[in-house]
Amino acid sequence: MKRILAITLTLVTLLAALTGCMAKEGEQNPSGKRLPLTLTIAETLPSCAAFEYKDYEDTKPYCFYAYDTEGHLYRVIWNDFTGLNEKDVIIVYHNDAIRKLDYDYDNLPSGWTPQYEITAIEVSGVSASCISKNEDGAYILTLPNSGETIEPGNEQILYVPYITDELVETAENKLNEAVSAYRNRSAFYLQINDGSLCLAVEVIKQLDPPTSQGTEGEIVDEGCGIDHEHLFFFERISTQALEMGSSENP
Repeated sequence: MKRILAITLTLVTLLAALTGCMAKEGEQNPSGKRLPLTLTIAETLPSCAAFEYKDYEDTKPYCFYAYDTEGHLYRVIWNDFTGLNEKDVIIVYHNDAIRKLDYDYDNLPSGWTPQYEITAIEVSGVSASCISKNEDGAYILTLPNSGETIEPGNEQILYVPYITDELVETAENKLNEAVSAYRNRSAFYLQINDGSLCLAVEVIKQLDPPTSQGTEGEIVDEGCGIDHEHLFFFERISTQALEMGSSENP
């Protein structure tokens, strides 16, 4: 009897695990990611408005168009355009019902032809005060202590909504402390490591006596000879890790 009960419990556990796996697969969106979506609002083109309204008086917001990290175009049903601008990077929480749109390509309608449609339940933009835009509309990260400014690269821009003032300040302080013993250091720059956006700095360490071995825990480039080595230090500044298709960096 005990043997039968044990077998039954094993089967139930296995069935539950398989069911859970199937449910997780069903929750994925077309780009293979879970909620929320990181999207970039489209730019207006001839016959293609980035923002659309329900009526001709332009008083009732209806939807906007945006691209995900893999270039899929979405129609996002949303009723508030306040604070949203073309080319903004945003986080869209939605009801997990992603509608795939099909077209008769012999009789395409005018305007956008998005691949997917979602209904948003929340749209979040930039919240960190250290992030701003310059006169050309490009995002700029300003470090709170040094005042150094960094313009994120193409894929790094997608992390903008996930950057926080606290993480940036902590990262800058930790990196300054880590490299304080070195004289030859680079300016701060941004790097994507393990899917997260990091603040980074490089130093050149002179070796005395010469050696090709780096200090434990440090990343060393040994291609410049044995009289010095390049050390790279990183600190995470994004709350979220992202997968960028086949490339980690711009």
